[in-house]
Amino acid sequence: MNQNKFTRHEPSTGLRLMLTLCALAVVSQLYVPLPILRQLAQTLHMTPGMAAAVMSAFGFAYAVGSSCSAHCRTALVDAM
Repeated sequence: MNQNKFTRHEPSTGLRLMLTLCALAVVSQLYVPLPILRQLAQTLHMTPGMAAAVMSAFGFAYAVGSSCSAHCRTALVDAM
């Protein structure tokens, strides 16, 4: 007999809108610097390739961190 302590409910329209806007903001922050990459590299005294590598490292770390945090939340909820 598997009794779930949590009841499922539909998220409100406001919550869905907020989550959608947050997702768009995160993705846009990854792509906004692309047109100004050359100026950014000059300002930071590095090559455009190095600046692109820093942006790529940030994107990779963000993706791994998001995946790990989602896995930890799921495991925590399952343990309850």
